[in-house]
Amino acid sequence: MKVIDLVHKRERLEEMPQTIKYNRNVYHYNGSNYFTEFVGGMRMTFDFSDLTREIEIIEENKGIEEIEIIKNADNFYIVKDNRQCQLNRHDTVIIDKINELVREVNKLKKDN
Repeated sequence: MKVIDLVHKRERLEEMPQTIKYNRNVYHYNGSNYFTEFVGGMRMTFDFSDLTREIEIIEENKGIEEIEIIKNADNFYIVKDNRQCQLNRHDTVIIDKINELVREVNKLKKDN
């Protein structure tokens, strides 16, 4: 992505990337501007002057989503993405265990 694209996003009030990288420096968005971590006791602001520079968007460490089960009136369970599946008691036990594993993996990812 170029700096000009970032400027356009900000002007259109679109969601801004939370973390970007330029020239080996990582900048974090605080709602109005991008700042580096404290470098030698100083906080550095991202310079938007060269609109043609390439920046790298660093994706946030997103967790794995759990499988959501909701019982409706027809005794179906609605599983994620609006796909209806008829589940028996054993299926729900397995899904509960999968969700338990997902929570543990997300916890481990967050700790690292």
